[in-house]
Amino acid sequence: MRKSAELAARTGVHLHTYLAETRERKSFLRGPYGCRPLDYLETCGWLLDKVWLAHGVHFNADEMARPGPRRDGR
Repeated sequence: MRKSAELAARTGVHLHTYLAETRERKSFLRGPYGCRPLDYLETCGWLLDKVWLAHGVHFNADEMARPGPRRDGR
């Protein structure tokens, strides 16, 4: 994941991934990484303006409040 983010940043391409769209997948990261999916992506350098996340449906209130890049550039 980190190498993909580094390559994308160097070459200017966009990244896309499914973000633990089920409760089971969300729980999977807690074991080996001790964090939630959005936190894991942040540690890998994936929370960039050129990242598209699909199926992120199990966010908590803190995650929903995190500011993200706006499509209109503001």
